[in-house]
Amino acid sequence: MKSLRMQKIMTMKRHRSLPQRRCVGCGKSFDQGDLCRVRKDLSGYVVLDMDRSHKGRSAYVCKNPDCVADARKKRGLERSLRCAVPAEIYDALKEEVLSR
Repeated sequence: MKSLRMQKIMTMKRHRSLPQRRCVGCGKSFDQGDLCRVRKDLSGYVVLDMDRSHKGRSAYVCKNPDCVADARKKRGLERSLRCAVPAEIYDALKEEVLSR
């Protein structure tokens, strides 16, 4: 029979939480998989990174067209990525959100 301490440890291992990220549009926290990722790669280019497989500084936007518009209006991506974000990124992000 397992001790009470061992049962608690086994329970904690099974209930791991998913990484949380904050949307730059609305400011709410979501699971990382529920958001669209925009990243600045090591060479300084800003790209839409939906597969999350590359390194670089990143910002997240929820899959809501209003949040994409709010992020553009509040310049949330620019603040998070610490660089200028081209309008094409916002357009691609909006297309990605509308296609889902």
